[in-house]
Amino acid sequence: MLFHKMFSPILLVLALVATLAQGATVKERASDQCQAVGTAHSFSTTTGDLPTIHPLTVQILRDGQEIASVDNVQCNNGVDPPTVTVIDSSLPAPFGWSATCGTASIEECHGAYGRNRDIKGEAPTSRPFVQGPLPNILWTCKINFDCILL
Repeated sequence: MLFHKMFSPILLVLALVATLAQGATVKERASDQCQAVGTAHSFSTTTGDLPTIHPLTVQILRDGQEIASVDNVQCNNGVDPPTVTVIDSSLPAPFGWSATCGTASIEECHGAYGRNRDIKGEAPTSRPFVQGPLPNILWTCKINFDCILL
């Protein structure tokens, strides 16, 4: 009995090492990188009309998982000071989103988080898609930022 009690912690460690060696993983902490992603549709409501950009949906992602989402976000179109949408999430501070749009497109996006007051977004991208009889374009603008406040 004494032999078993003395070596049981060692056996436990060996069993844990063997389990990890077989492919079990230890869960890592959440990533320090987040992303704010704004999407908007550009489409015509009637045949012959020029397409127009519609309000955005902005998501905050951490490790690719949505932690916040806000609909009906308006673009800045010559408004001074620019409109900023404050988005609360599980992050330590809110994220400030702002985008400039043309008649039918997102032209740029930028944000603010913590002490970083001017985070430039990536160049907006677009892709056509079919929804109903008229052409549609889905616009996306992404802002990468550090989730951890320093």
